[in-house]
Amino acid sequence: MLLWNLTAFAQEKTSSLTTQTNSPTNQIRYSILPISRVKEMAAKGDAGAQYSLGWRYFRGDGMPKDVTESLKWLRKSADQNYAKAMSLLGAIYSAGEDVREDLPQAMTWLRKAADQNDPEAQCNLALRFAEGDGVPKNLVEAAKWYRKATQQNLAEAQYNLGVMLEEGEGVSKSADEAVKWYRKTAEQDHAEAQCNLAIAYWKGAGVPKDLVQAYAWWSVAENKAEARQDREVAAKQMSPEQIANGKKLAAELATKIKKR
Repeated sequence: MLLWNLTAFAQEKTSSLTTQTNSPTNQIRYSILPISRVKEMAAKGDAGAQYSLGWRYFRGDGMPKDVTESLKWLRKSADQNYAKAMSLLGAIYSAGEDVREDLPQAMTWLRKAADQNDPEAQCNLALRFAEGDGVPKNLVEAAKWYRKATQQNLAEAQYNLGVMLEEGEGVSKSADEAVKWYRKTAEQDHAEAQCNLAIAYWKGAGVPKDLVQAYAWWSVAENKAEARQDREVAAKQMSPEQIANGKKLAAELATKIKKR
């Protein structure tokens, strides 16, 4: 299973750093504000600005990296029940990057954020249960939290749930359901899911055996060395016509994924 920690936040687009409001039209895009304005808003108690400022300090985004200042502002935001701040604190203390690992504190923040339906926190909490890291290992609980995160289309949660369904860990084993989640994730350009979907087509596990589909998905994921290797092995058992169809389908899939 893939780890879900600070990488998730590092991949987050800065433009998504917005206030938590009921009306999208009232959201403030902190990323487009001067840092001086964000600091002013944070000092006045704006939880979203405090989160944005804390995250910027942690990354050294537009200012020198300062973990102490980062944690100060993230805690101020989290103390106002700002879910993203709680989720980020949980990720920071889970990963132990730039701060001492503190799993009890990480679990406290992750649970609070997960209960507020923050998908990253739900996924990270699921990982803790799946690995028995900071809590007793509980695959049923892990699957429960992954499912919650999948409801918000979080790719890592979808992929990890697919793995659990394929292996029958914490859930009833189901190749059909595993393929469903691999496909959803693969369409979000998730290389591991694309490889697993290709293997499913190659074996006929959860889907009818289809060498063209397998070749196409391995081609889409070709930036992974194992995908290229598996595709070449498959090609030796395919006709020239099947390979040509696989290449055509791969191009169509890649175009579709880029348009998402």
